Amino acid sequence: MEKVLVPEKVYRAFENTKRAMPHLGQDQLNVLFMNIFSVGNAGDLKILKEYAKENPTKYLQCLVCGYTLDKQEVLRNMLTEWLSDPYVEDEEKDIEIFAERLTQFFYHNS
Repeated sequence: MEKVLVPEKVYRAFENTKRAMPHLGQDQLNVLFMNIFSVGNAGDLKILKEYAKENPTKYLQCLVCGYTLDKQEVLRNMLTEWLSDPYVEDEEKDIEIFAERLTQFFYHNS
């Protein structure tokens, strides 16, 4: 079974929740995630709750098969933002800044 591709905010919400609760074992985390509608309504838990409500099958697949960051979506958003924003300085400097963002993305997400 393949891991489910999730948006960056959902990926971060899963990861942040795991980091915030190091005392919980995998089974306890699974119970928390399965009961997402009866837990807190703020921050990362709210993001997961909204994702589960809008994408119930994908959310369940995340719990069963695992999840991974949808890198194509992240890159598409980065490119769209870069193309729609005015130049920071000039075209050459902007290209340099964008190249650095791409490099950092791949460095931290590979």
